[in-house]
Amino acid sequence: IEIEGLVTAFDSITDFRVDGFRITTDSDTRFEDGTSADLGVDARVQVKGDIDMDGFVHAKEISVKVYTPDNEEVEVVATIDDLNPGSSAFLILGLVAETDGSTEFEDESSAEEEPFSYDDLAVGDRVEIEGMVTGGNTMQVKKLKRRDPSPGVSLEAALTQYSEGTGQLVIGGISVQADSSTQFLGPNGKEIPAESFYKSLVEGVTDLEVRGTAAGSSILADTIEIDD
Repeated sequence: IEIEGLVTAFDSITDFRVDGFRITTDSDTRFEDGTSADLGVDARVQVKGDIDMDGFVHAKEISVKVYTPDNEEVEVVATIDDLNPGSSAFLILGLVAETDGSTEFEDESSAEEEPFSYDDLAVGDRVEIEGMVTGGNTMQVKKLKRRDPSPGVSLEAALTQYSEGTGQLVIGGISVQADSSTQFLGPNGKEIPAESFYKSLVEGVTDLEVRGTAAGSSILADTIEIDD
């Protein structure tokens, strides 16, 4: 059996629950991307093992997915708001996106420029970028693809903080605004009530996918989906 989700109850490293399953470990259990010390309530894990007749999962391998505000994967599709050639960086939805010699550049727009690099970028270019948040509003870009113009924007990253009362979220360092027209989706892609959505959020852990439109340096969300 393979299970992925949040630890919902934790008595010890040999007795905890994930997605309703009771998990046990032993000296042969392998840990990846973390150690047994990272286990606890709200830790996100992937468990592979054997299930016995009593429903216990004997874990052979546990991958611990640890997120922190300073070390988050983020994917953004939006337009470039400003360029800073001196530092090979640009501004996108309030994030300072930094590139360097290891950044992969690709032009998938109709221009199909080849070779393609930071020097070929322009304000207003629509780009898809992948990288890591390295500070509050700074990210290191690993991959950049230029795309043809389109009004929509998207964001995939871990939740940093949120306020249910105002509908304001910070996801991967980018401000996201939800309102009465925002559609909330669960991990299965089906719509869920806003109350259920907010109750399931865990800051620094829950991955979210946002689709919407740019509103200055923020995103006005059409949909927000829990990516589990």
